[in-house]
Amino acid sequence: MDLGIYIHIPFCLRKCPYCDFNSLAVKPFPEEKYVKALLDEIRDRSEEFREHTIETVYLGGGTPSLFSPQTIGAILNETIRNFTVAKEAEITIEANPCSVNHEKLSALHSLGINRLSLGIQSFRDDCLKTLGRIHSAKEAVSAFEKGRETGFENVGIDLISGIPFQTLANWEDDLDKVIALNPEHISAYQLHVEQGTPFYQSMERGELALPPEEIQTEMLETTRKKLTEAGYEHYEISNYARPGYRSRHNQRYWEGKEYLGIGAGAHSFLRKGWGLRQANISDPLLYMERAEKTEFEESLKKEEAIEEAIFLGLRQSEGIDVKRFEERFGLPLDTHFPSLEGLVREEMGRVTLTPRGLLLSNEVFVRLMT
Repeated sequence: MDLGIYIHIPFCLRKCPYCDFNSLAVKPFPEEKYVKALLDEIRDRSEEFREHTIETVYLGGGTPSLFSPQTIGAILNETIRNFTVAKEAEITIEANPCSVNHEKLSALHSLGINRLSLGIQSFRDDCLKTLGRIHSAKEAVSAFEKGRETGFENVGIDLISGIPFQTLANWEDDLDKVIALNPEHISAYQLHVEQGTPFYQSMERGELALPPEEIQTEMLETTRKKLTEAGYEHYEISNYARPGYRSRHNQRYWEGKEYLGIGAGAHSFLRKGWGLRQANISDPLLYMERAEKTEFEESLKKEEAIEEAIFLGLRQSEGIDVKRFEERFGLPLDTHFPSLEGLVREEMGRVTLTPRGLLLSNEVFVRLMT
């Protein structure tokens, strides 16, 4: 059996106003105390996974690159000591451009980290300022170049479209610049403003507005056109990769494979029954104090597992394998679809979103889940 491990490091230099992730901006951040809690959890959770082989390890956040290479090394060494990590495992660390330099990236690469994920978001200083990012466009390019110089042959870049005041021309400029850098992976997310964030409050007061819906749709169409013409596979709604460089860890989520979450607020999914979800204590300060880290556990009902398989399957370009779905659930797939003519299609034993369905994916998922 194989498993992916996600390790959450929730600390940031500053909380971005659009972010609703489990992250915390504190100074100084409690690196030593938090890592002790991480190592304790790694040891505690490893007992139930002795028969598993770890195929992916993902250090996310927050900003995990704020921690020293020595600290990151201690986390990885404890993982390797307590789990069976595959020789060719994909090991990823997320980094913000202003949190890395040549020396740190070189040290991280020497630890065996073989995939770098850069949270660039935009190559335009005006868009970065709107997003509340603390790096500049120049620092973004520099971080990528330093990643290459220090040996990273698998680099992903995150970008955001639909930023307040962003124009289609602005977004095309970002796409042209990311293509010029030629990373192995590009995540092109559309901004969603979540309740409780400063962005949401600003929009409620009429101080911010997202680009018009038709412009956001054009941004999505432009993204797909430009990146696929540049040789990237559009393998998931928001994700593009050079052949052979898909995010193996993130694919675990979309394919319904098992993953273990370590750290404050980290989530796990285990294939027990129809599926078992677990979540850790979300407050980093409480997480460090309590011996028992798991706060929530839920066994999926069959209908919930079916909905999840459909939702996650349609996010991927390969879609849903009809035969595999029906073997797993003992039910025909088409009984679970409302009228979605023009939005989904079945070809060669797989159900996928059409090009129009990709653009209207949120509408598709709402109709499927109601």
